[in-house]
Amino acid sequence: MISYKGAFERVLKSHENYRQTRIKRQCIRSRVEYILDKQYEIKKSQSMKILLNLRRVFDQMGLERTKMQKRFHNAFLRCSALHIFKDDTEVNLARVMKLFKWDHLKQQVLCMTPRRFGKTTAVAMYCAAYIYCVPNCEICIFSTGRRASQKLLEQIHRLLLKLPRAKERIQKYNNEILNINNINDDGLSKISSYPSNAKTLR
Repeated sequence: MISYKGAFERVLKSHENYRQTRIKRQCIRSRVEYILDKQYEIKKSQSMKILLNLRRVFDQMGLERTKMQKRFHNAFLRCSALHIFKDDTEVNLARVMKLFKWDHLKQQVLCMTPRRFGKTTAVAMYCAAYIYCVPNCEICIFSTGRRASQKLLEQIHRLLLKLPRAKERIQKYNNEILNINNINDDGLSKISSYPSNAKTLR
């Protein structure tokens, strides 16, 4: 026997979903529903997808972040928001701030912690995630010495290799430079890591 019961039930379900969607569009929405819809529109923007992807990538590197490292990354994302959303004219940054509970979008972050507190690892994770997710970006890092700058770039490279399809996207890697193709192959994102002398900085 041939039964069309399953197909018939799927058609009914599809028709009911379509009918509910039409009814929802015709109803007058409350202010709360309107705000939630606006937040959904924010999430659909390309820049918002990049920001959400950045937050997700941190947990794909095989390292368990401490609470302090999570605070570092949230602060780094906050100060990078204006760069991430620079080409997105449709997004209201006030709503983005409310969504992520940010009280400002200043482009500076100062982190002061004791030694062996995970600062370098947190910076390496953020730099790896940023060039992996954000197209056509350029990061410049100044370390206290040549050995420190090389070690930091090596750590960024190791973390990148743990991300999906990152290995084939890397175009150039040496002691000072790491270049990676954009996810849509329309340009490069770059990291330069240099030694510096704190006494000579102005």
